[in-house]
Amino acid sequence: MGCTGSKPVDAIDPDSGEKKVDPATVTNGNGGLMGDMAPTTAPSVNGSIKVAQPSPDIPPPPPGSDDVHWNRLWDSHRTFLLDPADIHATIEDLMARSTNKLSGTEINLIQRKVRKVIRKSGSKDGKKGIPFSKSSGSDEDRLIAERQHLLTSNAIQNILPALAGPAEPTSVTPATSIFLLLLHTHESMWDKVFETAVAETKAAGLSMDVNALQPPTRCPAIPKKTSNNPTDLPAGVSLQSLTFMIGLALRGTRQQRLQLLFYLLLPSKVLSKFLSEHPAGGVPLWLFEVGNETILSVSSLSHYYHYGDAFTPGAGGDYCPSKDTSPLTVNGTDATSFLDVLLSDQEEVNGGTEPKPADPKAALPSKSSFGIRRRSSHNSIETSGEYFLDSTQTEVMDKLHDDKYTFSVEEIVPDVEATLAKMSGEKLPAGAVPMSQFKAWSESALDNSALDAIMHRLFGHGMLPSPALEADLVMNRWIEWQESDCIEWLKLQQNDSLTSSVRKALSLDPAENAETAPTPKRSHRRVFGGLDGFDGRGGLGNGVMYCVEKKWWDSWEAYTGWSWGGESAVRNPDAPKPETLSTEALIDRDQDEIVGGTFGSYELMKSNLVLGQDYVLVPPGVWDVLYEIYGGGPPLPRMVGSGKKDFGSDLASYVTSLAATKDTSEMDLDAVSSGPVNRALKVPKAMQVETHPWILHFHLCDPQQPYRRGDAGPMTVRVMATPDQPLWRLYAEIVGRLPFSAFKVYGNDGRGRARLWKRVEQSGPKDAMSRFGPWTILCKNRFAILPSTSRKEEAGDQYDELKKSWEEFGSGETVQSIGLANGDQVMVECASLNRSGQFMWPREAAAKAGQVRRLADKDTQFRRMLRGLDENGKPLEKPPALVGMVLDAMDSAGRWYQVEVIQVQDVDDTDDDDSMRSDYSGDGPRDSKELLLDFSEHGGHSEWIEIASDRLAAAGRFTVGEDDGSDDGKKGPNGANNNAKGPAQVKKTNQDTDSHGKLCTIPGYGACGLANLGNTCYANSAIQCISYMPLLRAYLLNSQYKSTGELNKDNPLGTGGKLLEEFAELLRVMWSAKLGEKSPNKFKSQLGRCNMQFAGADQQDAQEFLNFMLDALHEDSNRVIKKPYVEGLEDDWVKQTGLSRVGDEAWRRFLRRNRSVMADIAMGQVLNSVTCSSCGFTSRNFDPFNLLSVPFPEVADVIFRVHVVRRANVFNTPWVLNKPKKTAQGGGAARFPFRGDAVHKPPSDHLVVEEYVVAMSRLADSNDLRDEIQERCGIPASHLRLCKAEDVAIKGDDRSVVRQHTQVTPLTDKEGPCSQFARRRGPNGEETNEPPLIVAFESTLRSRPKDKSKEDFSDSEDDYSGASGVEMTDREVSRMEEEVVLYGNSDECRLFDTEPTTVAKAVSRSLWPRTEEDFKLGLRVDAIDHKQHWFPGSIVEILENSGDKDESKDQDGAKTKVRIHFDNFSSKWDEMYTIDHFNEGRVKPLYSHAVPRSRPTEFVCHHRYMDRTKRLSSLFGQTFFVQCQNEWSTARAGAQILAQASRFLKLPQAIKGPVDVDDNGEREAKIQRLYDRTQTVLSDLIDLLIDCDREYIQSSLALGADGKVNPSHQGEKYRNPSFDATGLSASLVKRVNTLLHRLPFEVRVCTAESPLGGTNDEVAFPFSLMRTIGNYMNSRHAVVLQWREPPSDKKATGKNVSYLGAPVMYVPPAVNIDGESAEILEELKAKGATGSSGHNSAGLRLGVCLSEYCKVQDLEDDWACPQCRERRGKQSLDLWRLPDILTIHIKRFNCSARWREKITTKVNFPLSGLDMNTWCHADSPSIQGAGDEANTYDLIGVMNHYGGMTGGHYVATCKATACSREGREEVAHGFNGAGSGKATIVDEDTDGQSGWRIGRQKSEVNFNKLAAVQTGKTTEESAEPLWLQFDDEMVEPIAPRNVVSEMAYVLFYRRRQLTPSNVARYSVLE
Repeated sequence: MGCTGSKPVDAIDPDSGEKKVDPATVTNGNGGLMGDMAPTTAPSVNGSIKVAQPSPDIPPPPPGSDDVHWNRLWDSHRTFLLDPADIHATIEDLMARSTNKLSGTEINLIQRKVRKVIRKSGSKDGKKGIPFSKSSGSDEDRLIAERQHLLTSNAIQNILPALAGPAEPTSVTPATSIFLLLLHTHESMWDKVFETAVAETKAAGLSMDVNALQPPTRCPAIPKKTSNNPTDLPAGVSLQSLTFMIGLALRGTRQQRLQLLFYLLLPSKVLSKFLSEHPAGGVPLWLFEVGNETILSVSSLSHYYHYGDAFTPGAGGDYCPSKDTSPLTVNGTDATSFLDVLLSDQEEVNGGTEPKPADPKAALPSKSSFGIRRRSSHNSIETSGEYFLDSTQTEVMDKLHDDKYTFSVEEIVPDVEATLAKMSGEKLPAGAVPMSQFKAWSESALDNSALDAIMHRLFGHGMLPSPALEADLVMNRWIEWQESDCIEWLKLQQNDSLTSSVRKALSLDPAENAETAPTPKRSHRRVFGGLDGFDGRGGLGNGVMYCVEKKWWDSWEAYTGWSWGGESAVRNPDAPKPETLSTEALIDRDQDEIVGGTFGSYELMKSNLVLGQDYVLVPPGVWDVLYEIYGGGPPLPRMVGSGKKDFGSDLASYVTSLAATKDTSEMDLDAVSSGPVNRALKVPKAMQVETHPWILHFHLCDPQQPYRRGDAGPMTVRVMATPDQPLWRLYAEIVGRLPFSAFKVYGNDGRGRARLWKRVEQSGPKDAMSRFGPWTILCKNRFAILPSTSRKEEAGDQYDELKKSWEEFGSGETVQSIGLANGDQVMVECASLNRSGQFMWPREAAAKAGQVRRLADKDTQFRRMLRGLDENGKPLEKPPALVGMVLDAMDSAGRWYQVEVIQVQDVDDTDDDDSMRSDYSGDGPRDSKELLLDFSEHGGHSEWIEIASDRLAAAGRFTVGEDDGSDDGKKGPNGANNNAKGPAQVKKTNQDTDSHGKLCTIPGYGACGLANLGNTCYANSAIQCISYMPLLRAYLLNSQYKSTGELNKDNPLGTGGKLLEEFAELLRVMWSAKLGEKSPNKFKSQLGRCNMQFAGADQQDAQEFLNFMLDALHEDSNRVIKKPYVEGLEDDWVKQTGLSRVGDEAWRRFLRRNRSVMADIAMGQVLNSVTCSSCGFTSRNFDPFNLLSVPFPEVADVIFRVHVVRRANVFNTPWVLNKPKKTAQGGGAARFPFRGDAVHKPPSDHLVVEEYVVAMSRLADSNDLRDEIQERCGIPASHLRLCKAEDVAIKGDDRSVVRQHTQVTPLTDKEGPCSQFARRRGPNGEETNEPPLIVAFESTLRSRPKDKSKEDFSDSEDDYSGASGVEMTDREVSRMEEEVVLYGNSDECRLFDTEPTTVAKAVSRSLWPRTEEDFKLGLRVDAIDHKQHWFPGSIVEILENSGDKDESKDQDGAKTKVRIHFDNFSSKWDEMYTIDHFNEGRVKPLYSHAVPRSRPTEFVCHHRYMDRTKRLSSLFGQTFFVQCQNEWSTARAGAQILAQASRFLKLPQAIKGPVDVDDNGEREAKIQRLYDRTQTVLSDLIDLLIDCDREYIQSSLALGADGKVNPSHQGEKYRNPSFDATGLSASLVKRVNTLLHRLPFEVRVCTAESPLGGTNDEVAFPFSLMRTIGNYMNSRHAVVLQWREPPSDKKATGKNVSYLGAPVMYVPPAVNIDGESAEILEELKAKGATGSSGHNSAGLRLGVCLSEYCKVQDLEDDWACPQCRERRGKQSLDLWRLPDILTIHIKRFNCSARWREKITTKVNFPLSGLDMNTWCHADSPSIQGAGDEANTYDLIGVMNHYGGMTGGHYVATCKATACSREGREEVAHGFNGAGSGKATIVDEDTDGQSGWRIGRQKSEVNFNKLAAVQTGKTTEESAEPLWLQFDDEMVEPIAPRNVVSEMAYVLFYRRRQLTPSNVARYSVLE
């Protein structure tokens, strides 16, 4: 186990760049990433890294200082001193710590403010860019700032307007001071800090390496106070520095913030000089160090000695500054004045000549709260007497960026008067105030709330909302809901418990002047995404509420001081700001059958939640505000439940409280009494929501592909529903949520038509394809009006009309009454306009266009044609040429196209021995064929499809012509006109191969496919997934690697930056919002030059390519230009140090060589612990990773249920095979005496069917399985025929045996691995966990035991004497004499089966003709064909001489001819021969030249039943196989068939039947007699066939009944040419016919492909002596037992009623299960019962794979203990540090010595809410001090692999997120909602040539552009996540639940709360 992409690490020579490999290096499976992810030296003997010795050129350390103050400072802080090698990484980490105290949404708000400043400046200048003042710097500085995206002083003042001080001259200039501090924290300044630290350490002789085990003890000399080295400042401030400073000011510790405030109060000139001359390098390191217990350098430590040590990194101390230094001081008067101004309530800090007096009362607002209007000015739409407000407007940003908004200290400080009084009482002294005095004053004069107010005014005002502002914004939204939706809900709760005053307040009772009073208009805020429906009421008409965790709401109330009506607002100033608005505590993540995120905008809540205890309800508008401020999620919208319940006093009390807040005489509740009255009331207790509604999956029918399979479409949405919800309300919601406007569906009146279809699942065997596929229409013969969503004003005015129409469409039906259920799929079909402007239904038009071809028999005819058969199933004389044929075919995405067949191949499953001629054709066409179809014209690939697949249909079946189909529209809104004039325009047009001709279909969301350049799908899928990685996408699109100088062209481990630049250029095209397809030729060429593995057109592993790409991007953007030599950590130090410290040190050492965007966002750390089992030594290594390779759990065994079906013998079928033989005296004793009443358990020859449960390795093959079965049952493996079986239920009214059929599919000898044929799928095609059934048939042949005393003759070909080979050798004669005596004796067919090859040779020679008169039918011969090949055959026809007697005898036409039929060939290969051919040696006795086949003749036997009422045949029962010796006559083979069929004629134990036939005893007797008679007939018939066959052999050899030579024979020994074979065979046929009709079945022969009959090829089985079974049948034939109905008892009932109680006498054999196997099956059933399926099919949870990755595993041969050298240990892996982008590789490919397999087990990976805390170490920094949701991940992409080990195809699935073409994105919100990031698209973004949706083209350019823009807008405003599937150049949306499949190979997750420091560093401003 290990991290994918890891390999042993080689040291890098920093000078040459070459790798230095230590031969002693031993890897543990978790090496570094691409050779540079781990320590770069070889481990020592004890597993650690050797310490490098000091260089001899280092000078000796100088003597220490005698200054007592310096020594005390050194002694207390030396342990904090940092290794200079870690300067860069540590500064970056310390900055990140402060930044990360802000939330992602706060970073987002800061970005918005910065962007607004940039845009505002750009609008004034006429261009976008960084704002500059006239004095902001030189032109060169301006250009540098623009190129590097830096902010100048002018921009900082606009972003932080409160930084400017009063207008009068003063020493306090915070704007300049903060700008100076920000400049000096820029990354470009860190190099000087590093150089200074290295020089000081070297000069002082300090050893800072932790491997020295002891911190530096020798006190160095005091560094100089100032430095003369000039400092080159950057041209501006980065967002990284700005957010660091804001985080430090707002979220830092009190000590950190006071220190920052002190430096802001310094005169700017003093601060500038101080920073430029500081010996530590010009960077204010003390801002990083204080509060973090870190000293970056000796010079940094000297800062506290020279300039004041009031604020130190450690616990501090009472140190005195040196006497010869002057500490930094501030002007006390100016500082006090400035702080008073900040704490005052004047509107503009820097406006006016004099600050306002610090009067606390003057700060209080006189009305409302903090000057905020209760109603925001929104553009409203008047709809049905209501105001609809746009929920997507970000009110938070409107208020923060409103110039009229003024900050009040009261928003943060609870008691402003007391705070100001305290400051006035304890003023700073006038004059110079040092740091220590300022700190002492602050402790007494500035409390935390005052400090919060000061810092918020300086750094947060206008960007981040204060607690009070949050409360006010929520208050506005709450009252807005309270006065609109809540009142409407209250009106529905009409009951007698409401008083008259309450009813009057709610306007429930009509007023006296009701006739003249106008209807009040109330504001109503729309729910984001249209979840409230078209009318805004949503669900059941009661509105929509959001569920919020009660714990979080309580913390928010404490933080903001929220109060309800009648309560006093009390804010706790010490209350922390709540974490993200997470709802994970309410979501059920433990349901195996429900995969998180697959419901789209809905998540499954826990079932035991209590309202008011676990969660609270908030209005949608309140959720919008809170979600914008806090982020988090997922949103949990729920419909309000049904009203009209008796809520009693609760409802009355609530309404009374509501009425008390207004003048009840006023009809408008907006009338508010004067004064700041808090009128927000709690949600009524009576208001309940449906926490567990039904979820229905809706998708829009694609007009271009109306028969597309599955629920894919332009967009899918999930809709909440309840069983009693009116259907019309369901329709009213989807009207506003599906992108109808992307199609031409609206007429001139702006309206369209729509109807609903429900998906129905097929049960039982697949029927012929129905007219409309697996869909049934709802509300037949009616359609619903479809209003245009782009004309909301008109639709709103006509809402009442629309509502009435929709109610008529629903016809009073509810969701349940119409037939819908939870989880159902519903398709919305909208009528489209044809060319004549008329409406037509796409599915209706497509159905009509091919109505004739849609019949089942036409479909059957088409498939027979593909197989080369005519309509009757007979072979065509001239089969059609399939190559070049055009037909309808479905591609891999479920779309139908007309395509051309480009190649045909046979899938020949015939054994080599069965086909010995290269030009073999057989007696019919081969059944298994595959067609190679060309989908390239439709954006697909060439694909092999079997002709039996339902993905093929006749041309025009699912694609129609170009005639217009129309709907005259004469019927009203409730009727649909079906009189279309012609077929619809639904055929897909050809695509332009030019990639520039395709328009981006979803601008702003990527949606750009990549052309396949020849097996490049592996790269295309990986590129698509990488392109949706947040932050990395922005980094590349905006070319930050250029502006920051991070493009590393000198890295020997990279590509010189070439691949990164080419990849970034490709991404810029993909995200340009212009193209829907791009051909990545340049990137592919560059990739091949960088890595030859990917240069060609070979198939590659996408995971390997992904690993290479991630590493290449890392090395090309590595900020470490020259990588230093890095030593590893010594084991001694690791033992003595805490694990957290070791992990941090290991990460720092990794960052010494690896600092890049990839290291920051996509690389983590894993703890690899190995413990020796002998000595207990533990080695811990911290290994970085960029990709986790998780294995499947080692439950590798495949479980099979095996039914062993034994051959019929006298022990298990005694009712036939041990029946007493009929004699002249009558009955007799049993043939073979044995106890038949004994109880037998498996394994036993006395049983017919035995069941075993067999566990096999996944990579075992069928041979291994056969061997295992042999061990269980004792049958030799060579005698077992394995088949994969499946029980099929046949439709019917009863449950009799004819309704059950066991289908069997033979397995080849080397088929494998087991995991492949072990797959079992349910009725809907989903993979199930039930053990597959394997049927092992014992060979029906059992050879006689050999007599060891006899000579063991070889089976090799014998040498024959004589020219003709007629005579037999002595050895052959001797062997024949022995076998002919045994042939056909009493054991034959009952115990043993004789192999007749030797006897057949003798018979062939015995009957060999010397003249024409000697020809005999059935004579077995060897004949040579026209190609000089010898084959065995039989004479099947004799053509007598028909010529004139006088005709010359030397002409072949005048001679008697014989037709010879060759074994295993069809009759068309028969050839004619004459006696001359016999005499010339072209025809010779049997096996003179030909070789006997090694395998017997085998054929399958089916049971068939004809339902006379329906005239339909069906197969039933257990299909079985029969093996026969090739030289047996068909009579002997018939006995074999009958003997094996007797296994199904045992009298059943329990008899059930009609009760009116007779009494039970007599009925049982009748049934007993019936079976007894049948069994006797069957036994007699077997005896007859065997006896006649024996007689035939003996007579043909002139032998007597005893098998010896007949004394009366006068001719040659063993030769009887005068034998009358015809007469003997005719006699047998006559005798057989007298018994056949008494059998319960008829034996028939048919083709293997047509067991149901209906063809002329089926005939009765010939019980003949003249034909051998090997000559008559082959593997392409089958035997059918056509079962007859049992006899009826008309005498007893007067009706033809069978007293058997069953349609046939077939009795399935009892299944006897092994005891151990029975226990295993019970356990499997128990597990299956607990894992019931729901919306999703069964699968393995991703957490199981992660647990398998982290579990403890044993190490043996691959590891040796460094101490005791034992090879036994235990290894465990724990996640230590998690990245923002987590990539998980599922190890699906498994290999063994013989087989390789792809594990197709479905892994249920969550789309949202993957909590990684479970697999993190307890001491991991990822969970220490982190929030509960800090390690929650959401899926952003999947790489899917279709195919197997030898080849396949890669398809990517990505979650579409908004991003501009410049890389501007907002990543704080992981779910769609108001305030989340939106795509910014301008008109020129969508310019392009003609294109069509999702990779399809159409001709109208304007419509395509409008459709793309509308689709992007719909995506932006949708609550549903948009998932896109990228199949090379084809891009299409898919449903969220289709994202999870068994094809998932690599998963891409993003942290829900991205690290704020990464967001600040890599996000794009403008």
